Amino acid sequence: MINICAKRTLFFEQLYLAASASRPAAVVGGHQPAMIKECLDFLRVRPAGCYVDGTCGCGGHSAALAERLNSAGTLVCLDLDPTMVERTRQRLRGARCRVLVRQASFADLPEVLREEGLAHADGVLLDLGICSAQLEESERGFSFQREGPLDMRYDQSRGLPAAHFRQHGSQRGVGYAFAGPGAGEPCPRHSGCY
Repeated sequence: MINICAKRTLFFEQLYLAASASRPAAVVGGHQPAMIKECLDFLRVRPAGCYVDGTCGCGGHSAALAERLNSAGTLVCLDLDPTMVERTRQRLRGARCRVLVRQASFADLPEVLREEGLAHADGVLLDLGICSAQLEESERGFSFQREGPLDMRYDQSRGLPAAHFRQHGSQRGVGYAFAGPGAGEPCPRHSGCY
């Protein structure tokens, strides 16, 4: 059985911060990874196991996983954002376990494991929220506090920026985009917000 720890960052981070005000946290570059202890406890990390951080971001959860692995352990770190991939790669340089950092979606995990010659993963961590570092960089287009281009792509070398859809899309088309693939109907919440 593979343990998968997925969390909704915005909701759980508020709970975590409230509960851990007196507890020391691993803060790097202003970013505090949420619920590290809870995620690691749930994953039941074995020192020689193979674990995946499918949304590595700034590498906070990855670093905590790496600390629990020994030289026989493997940590696979994935992220779509090339900036976050490089941050994680730098952060994990001295890890004692085998570390594989790749620019890829967690949806590509089976292919990544196959390419790396790994038969399976013992646990997968998915932090399903946006990284605070992406919000802080206004040029990324995710910030709701700072002026910047309407981009909203994790990998800015692929696809079209959100501004393209705002300029060239229809109200109904934007509603379909927010509804997700195969929804059949536009999202009523976003169809009228054009």
